[in-house]
Amino acid sequence: IDTAIAAHENWKVRLHSQIAGNSTEQLDPALICMDDRCELGKWLHGPGQRSLGKYPAFSVLVARHRYFHVQASTVAAHVQAGDMASAEKALNGPFKHGSNQVVLLLKELKRGLGG
Repeated sequence: IDTAIAAHENWKVRLHSQIAGNSTEQLDPALICMDDRCELGKWLHGPGQRSLGKYPAFSVLVARHRYFHVQASTVAAHVQAGDMASAEKALNGPFKHGSNQVVLLLKELKRGLGG
């Protein structure tokens, strides 16, 4: 869970570097919006679903994680379009909100699992 939290917090750094023009990383909005490609997403849609899917909080985490990826994709799309003002606004608005929710839910999950 700590690894998933760190990976999701790193998205802000990666996207901010894109906006600032300090990154050569190619981010594809069509791939970023897929919430089952990252390690957390693979777990949420696989082993996590099988072991924790019966809990209502788990479905909330899946939904918030999906929202997070849509918002990250939106930021990347603005960057690709050269609209850095909209990218920055999305990064500090909906993306930040989605990211904070995913991290909060992961921390609650960790606490609930005794970690």
